[in-house]
Amino acid sequence: MDLLKPSDITYNGEELHVAPKQIGVDTVYMVHFPSRRPPIMLTKATRQGGKAFWTTVPEEKDKSRQDAALAEAAMFGALITEHYQHLLKQS
Repeated sequence: MDLLKPSDITYNGEELHVAPKQIGVDTVYMVHFPSRRPPIMLTKATRQGGKAFWTTVPEEKDKSRQDAALAEAAMFGALITEHYQHLLKQS
């Protein structure tokens, strides 16, 4: 199973195109929206203490938008995780 193969994921009735890319040892996921919204890039990172979380690349620097950006990254990251886990179970 090629986990770096682009896929489409349904979210709120829309097809999102997810294009994984390997950058060094990290995998990033470019999420393309069908609307005019610009794509976002996500990756899974690890907090001090070992807890993993999804974040945007680059990380949101505007303090007033950080919580919303992290919540969105967690939501889309969960969809990506679920999608690829489903593909692995099918193979």
